[in-house]
Amino acid sequence: MAVIILILKIIGIVLLVLLGLLVLVLGAVLFVPVRYRITGRQTAGADPPELSARADWLLHLVSYRFAYRGGETESGLRICGRFRKKKAPGEPDSWEEPGEPEPDQTEAAVTKEKPGRKNPAEETNTEPNEAKAAGESRQKETHAGPEAPTGQEGLPERAQPEEKTHSRPAEAIKRLLVFAVGLPKRIRLAVSGAAAAIRRLKEAAAQALSKIAEIKAAVTDETNRTAVRGIVRELRFLLSHFRVRKIDADLSFSLGDPAATGQALGLISVLPVVYRYRFRIYPDFDSEEMYLLGEFDIRGKARMIHLLRSAIRLYRQKEFRIFIKRIMNR
Repeated sequence: MAVIILILKIIGIVLLVLLGLLVLVLGAVLFVPVRYRITGRQTAGADPPELSARADWLLHLVSYRFAYRGGETESGLRICGRFRKKKAPGEPDSWEEPGEPEPDQTEAAVTKEKPGRKNPAEETNTEPNEAKAAGESRQKETHAGPEAPTGQEGLPERAQPEEKTHSRPAEAIKRLLVFAVGLPKRIRLAVSGAAAAIRRLKEAAAQALSKIAEIKAAVTDETNRTAVRGIVRELRFLLSHFRVRKIDADLSFSLGDPAATGQALGLISVLPVVYRYRFRIYPDFDSEEMYLLGEFDIRGKARMIHLLRSAIRLYRQKEFRIFIKRIMNR
């Protein structure tokens, strides 16, 4: 009996530990905020713009990084200090770098035998003597003067360029005739392909417009106004909790026209976000080119408990469930 009680005690302790871990994990997921940060910079000159974004959770235990530099993007997920980089398709591994060929390969390429020639390792000292004799015979021929070609000697080397010059116009005319014969077919295929693309574009636009009209009719319907008001209320609630906490921007801009630059500055000055956060904006009325230079730093945080709260409150509304069913059925 004591053994059974001990076993049940151990099982209860294990279940309590597992339950405590589950509650701890759920509390961390719901209440620990996810902190995000977005930074960007554009300097004068030919330097490309830079943009980076990151999201960290639970003291950087889990983090996601995204970066755009010089027309290239990099992204990766870091879990418990281990970084997993997302590589582009066809990108070689970091440890495989193209280098110089090995010495054995270069020697093999140099000492490779050519057809009709002996291996250099097997050649004897008679090769320099043969080359010397061949050079003396060439000198004698040059002193003696060019000999008149007899029979078929000397003709192939002079006839090859003439054959090439005669064959090139013939090949060009042949290609032109082939292109002219196949031109009507190519035109028909291009026209049919363009017509098919236009038809697909029209069908996609018609479907999008019909979908927008259906959503607009569902939103403006009398029976769905309660659900729409609930959605708007929850969106405002989420934006109030997920909003940006800090913005630090140092920007200088010009629209190329002093009047347009002044109008843009007046429009920016009306925005409340400029007074709420640290914005330093410097207009340039002298420049005749349009540009935007500077850097910015945006920071904020979000908790999953607020998203779960909004989802529960919306699901409890009968009008919202009916509204979702109507949209999904359509």
